[in-house]
Amino acid sequence: MHDVIVIGAGPAGLAAAAHTLHHHLTTLVIAPDLAGKAAYRLQLPWLTEREHISGEETVAELRRQILTSPKVKRYLDAVERVFIHHGSFQAITAEGGAARGRSMIVATGVRARGLGVPGEQRLLGYGVSYSATSHASLFAGRNVVVIGSDLRALRAVADLLPIAAQVTLIAPDPAALQAHPLAQRLTQAEQITLLAGWNVAEIIGEQYAGGV
Repeated sequence: MHDVIVIGAGPAGLAAAAHTLHHHLTTLVIAPDLAGKAAYRLQLPWLTEREHISGEETVAELRRQILTSPKVKRYLDAVERVFIHHGSFQAITAEGGAARGRSMIVATGVRARGLGVPGEQRLLGYGVSYSATSHASLFAGRNVVVIGSDLRALRAVADLLPIAAQVTLIAPDPAALQAHPLAQRLTQAEQITLLAGWNVAEIIGEQYAGGV
């Protein structure tokens, strides 16, 4: 039995495992990879250098600690089910593996909600991004499309507003959009075009996303 099971190996999961390592606790990290979304970069035609991700040096150091410590074991798989049995935490993975721990830390982050339209997966990473927080700075002076009707979409518009040349917000659910006071303030800006009640049918482009 492990002292701690950490589910997830993005920045939060790696930091959690490094902390348990510091306290000499036997730790099992279960995740499909080590680095999570911190390893996800955009490739864009106007970028001349590899995208720099803030904090990537810290993530790399945490990853090194996990890979070199004999007290940390790694299991590259996805957890499908967790439960408590006889006073210990149990984790069942997609490949049928099982693990027991005295405690468990869940650091799985968030999962993007895809559109499910043609071109989306093909151009993911080539102009299509699910995180304005990570990639907004790459679109300085560019025309950008944000798709969504919730607060996350509005925050993406707010991040892009000071730097992008033009932001088009496609909001399939106008009622949900107007439920947020931020929507009223943002949509008054001159460089924002609001398409309320519209839906994206396809993301187009050859090597890079060029439009919707």
